Amino acid sequence: MRKIFLLGVITFTCFLALAQNTVIDTLPVSKDSTVKIIPQKDAIDILYSIFKKDASKRTDSTHIKPGRIYFSGAVSPTYSLQTGFAAEFAGNFAFYLGEPANTKISSILADFAYTQYSQLILPLESSIWSKNNVYNFIGDWRFLTYPQDTYGIGSETKLSDGYTVSYNYIRFYQFVLRKIKNNLYGGLGVQYDNHFNIFEELPADTITDFKKYGFSTSSISAGIGLSLVYNTVNNMINPEGGSTYVNITLRQNFSWMGSDENWNSAIIDFRKYISVGSKKNVIALWSYDWLTTGHPPYLDLPSIGWDTYSNTGRGYVQSR
Repeated sequence: MRKIFLLGVITFTCFLALAQNTVIDTLPVSKDSTVKIIPQKDAIDILYSIFKKDASKRTDSTHIKPGRIYFSGAVSPTYSLQTGFAAEFAGNFAFYLGEPANTKISSILADFAYTQYSQLILPLESSIWSKNNVYNFIGDWRFLTYPQDTYGIGSETKLSDGYTVSYNYIRFYQFVLRKIKNNLYGGLGVQYDNHFNIFEELPADTITDFKKYGFSTSSISAGIGLSLVYNTVNNMINPEGGSTYVNITLRQNFSWMGSDENWNSAIIDFRKYISVGSKKNVIALWSYDWLTTGHPPYLDLPSIGWDTYSNTGRGYVQSR
């Protein structure tokens, strides 16, 4: 989930990070000149000094080894319109399953948050690349206890239309993609959405869009997804300019898999990273198109903030 950091990372209870050692060295520039590297300290160096540890033993980012796990994590206060104030711990595990020269970096992002509105949020997102990028395993697993505002159906709803719907939610999406050619991948996956203990925090006789659409105290969508991906991004954690990502996913939900109804969806995810002066200075453009046919459950209808990383548009709260 993407949230607005109010104070940034104020306190670290657990923070191990991949970083360059702080050493003094010289690099030859020409026969007659050298450039001195000035030693720098970050938060981890300061923690090492407080606990009287040897900072020179930290991981050197210039010597990344396949199979080694690099972990970073932080505790921070956060705020967003859908959660209010929240205490959050987020951790990221990054590693290579092959040589970095020919294998993309794998990552597993885990999060734990408890919010002002009594929401419990436990997502786990993963993108794991096999040696030589032959396979890409993509996962989106999450559990939520989630009172949240809903605004009704359509793009003309107003903030004043919002009211609270509470539910528990289990999501399990898992895809296996195989290289077809160069940066083109295709594969299949399982997609499962289970909303239960659903109730509207309104007087029982209030007529809402949810009731008009078909209110139920639980809903299940279970289906098979077909995904086609074109990906020139070497590092999804920190994309460089000039790279492109396109993902087209077609989903068919089947009653024989446990889905309440048979219905279909299509998602087109397009991202373009444009260099500005250098590959490290990037303007990112993103288009996310979510289409459905049939009769999806109300809480599975397209709405902002429910992609894998819970991105929202500026000025729009989740579930508009």
